Amino acid sequence: MNLYPALLPLILIMFEFFTKMPHEGGLPHGTISTDDLVEGEDIGLTRLMGRLNARGDQGYSLYNYSRKGFEGSSYQPLIVSDSYLFQGGFFDTWKELAKKYENDTL
Repeated sequence: MNLYPALLPLILIMFEFFTKMPHEGGLPHGTISTDDLVEGEDIGLTRLMGRLNARGDQGYSLYNYSRKGFEGSSYQPLIVSDSYLFQGGFFDTWKELAKKYENDTL
């Protein structure tokens, strides 16, 4: 089982929750995270409110709560700043890969 390609479309859906108002189907007020099961693994996306770098960027953390990290004390994370995600093109790349996954061309 290779979990990671299956994450591609789910992350796009999770990001929709962060960009919509609650009455549009987005996260309720006061909520900064969402999670879902992907191929039996608990995946969570959280909006980070603190500074991630010297520029003061905020960002997102993606955690696999079903697997321990390499140090064994935490879960497997992916932490990405807003600038890298949106201005750096990582989100666009993610969308392209999700489309390939859904079309079975990845």
